[in-house]
Amino acid sequence: MHMTPPSDTMHLATHELFRQGNMRIYVNNPSHDGDVPLHDHDFFECALVCSGTGVHQHFVGQEVAQEGLLVWVPPGHWHAWKQCQDLQLLNCCLSANLLDHELAWSLHDPRLSHLWSAASVRTWHISQANTQRLSGLLKGLQAAKDHDHIASIGLVLVCLSALVDALPLADRGAQSFDQLVRDLRITMRRRLNHDWSLQELADEAGLEASYLGRRFRKATGLSPIQWLARQRCEQAAILLLTSDQPVADIGKHLGWSDPNYFARIFRRHFNCSPSTFRQQKSEGVSDPRCSHDNWLQW
Repeated sequence: MHMTPPSDTMHLATHELFRQGNMRIYVNNPSHDGDVPLHDHDFFECALVCSGTGVHQHFVGQEVAQEGLLVWVPPGHWHAWKQCQDLQLLNCCLSANLLDHELAWSLHDPRLSHLWSAASVRTWHISQANTQRLSGLLKGLQAAKDHDHIASIGLVLVCLSALVDALPLADRGAQSFDQLVRDLRITMRRRLNHDWSLQELADEAGLEASYLGRRFRKATGLSPIQWLARQRCEQAAILLLTSDQPVADIGKHLGWSDPNYFARIFRRHFNCSPSTFRQQKSEGVSDPRCSHDNWLQW
């Protein structure tokens, strides 16, 4: 079964963001006060906090949003901005289709591939000098993108390189992109509630199970089954925040028929039970709805 976003949360779609012409790059500089709805999107987003304060929330955790916070959001992942006070952002949104064409080579670049293959939302605090450098490049991209496609792609590459340069050495990545692992992740995400086994995944990929396990861990840092459990837990967290479904029903919906087992796995990822997560984490995202007509300002 394909997991779809809850009906009362925001899903930001490529066909709406990039509907103006054929460009697949979008840069804006929104200003936030109060809470921004919980939302996901089907494109990559790089968000840089330039000034103001707030809290950035995602399903790995949350952190103070202030100058120098850099947020990388892969397609299909959720985040929200809370308690914002004149929070000024620079957002760079990149269509995933760029990886099939102009930026395909970067999938195999050891400095950039880990950005495309990130398994969850990533955040870093970068220096003031790097904030200013990246801010200047993003503003240049914002000005250029409507006029010269080739110049825009060049500036995207410069921005991505500057982003990587701004990260701590341990977060810059070194492994090459693995297309097979990416395809398996897409397959599993489409059927999150299926009782996947390592052998079934190996048969799907045409590989020996032990070799697939090593290859998957090299690309993601997790075994296939661990990665699947994390994806399920993140989807469970979304449903806990945005629906009134009983906890046991949410677990069953995601493939865990035993509520006690579901609670143990969820606690391993979020350090609390599903019920406690629902009570403690729902504050600030209790009303995640917003008109599709207004989301471009985000």
